[in-house]
Amino acid sequence: MKYMKMMAVVVLVVLVVGCATSPIGSGDYPIRDARTTGDVQNGTVVAIREVRVHEENRRTGNRGAVGATVGGIAGAALGSNVSNGTGRRIAQVAGAGIGAAAGARVDQRMAQQTGVELQVELETGRNVVVTQGADQAFQVGQAVRLIHHSGTYRVTQ
Repeated sequence: MKYMKMMAVVVLVVLVVGCATSPIGSGDYPIRDARTTGDVQNGTVVAIREVRVHEENRRTGNRGAVGATVGGIAGAALGSNVSNGTGRRIAQVAGAGIGAAAGARVDQRMAQQTGVELQVELETGRNVVVTQGADQAFQVGQAVRLIHHSGTYRVTQ
């Protein structure tokens, strides 16, 4: 009994940690970008639109499989604590199904972030659009910097 409860907790922790989404804000850099150079252009915010950014599974194109698997295992483990014999098997199957559905939904929700799409008019007159995490507040007409670093762009104040 204690083993099953501990296993369920471990599985849930793995689910939460394993399904966390990558940060995409203007201040988020991968370690490979530390101590390297980038380009900066000045511009003005022309338009702002709130967007939802979601992470996709590189092989299947969507998220949820990890959460469904972990949730199913946790649900079956919890269901095994119910009754004996046929009742236990039914509880395990039901627990696995409910756990899989809940785990998939949690996985998908954790892979979403609120983002912002910024249209910036550069000093050269060229307009660009950058989508990034909503870690800074911007206003139309605000002076900003467009940073190009290791193949990625970000807008910052």
